[in-house]
Amino acid sequence: MIFRANEITIIIPEDIICELDRYYIGNEKEVGGILLGRFAGGIIYEVTEIACINSLHSTRIHYQRDVKKAQNIINKRWRETNGEINYLGEWHTHPNMFATPSTTDMESLSAIMHKVGNVLPVVMLLILGATNKNSLNVRKENVNYACIFDR
Repeated sequence: MIFRANEITIIIPEDIICELDRYYIGNEKEVGGILLGRFAGGIIYEVTEIACINSLHSTRIHYQRDVKKAQNIINKRWRETNGEINYLGEWHTHPNMFATPSTTDMESLSAIMHKVGNVLPVVMLLILGATNKNSLNVRKENVNYACIFDR
């Protein structure tokens, strides 16, 4: 999947989408984690791997990732790849619901952008929803870009 908006290109390979789909299938509660990958020149972002981060606070309509676990994974991959692989954003499922981001999802995306915006020009949120639909929400500065796509 390639998404382009306002000089931004997001690349999410089919194998990543398939891996995410495996977490969606058979889970009645929301699951999620982080998107990792590389970016070039502040305009091309490629998701190369995901990490699923279990949550003790997961319900059918809520997922909250463990911040420490996520940061440990980010730091480890950064070190292992000499800074090539970095945090790109978040992902989670909406079991039996549409992939539309909730107000909480969008507030979280804004908060993350505020926290890491001096290092990362773009942060993304990928939601897997019912009827094999996904939503990709990209935040750059104070602007949101979004698309819905099939998986």
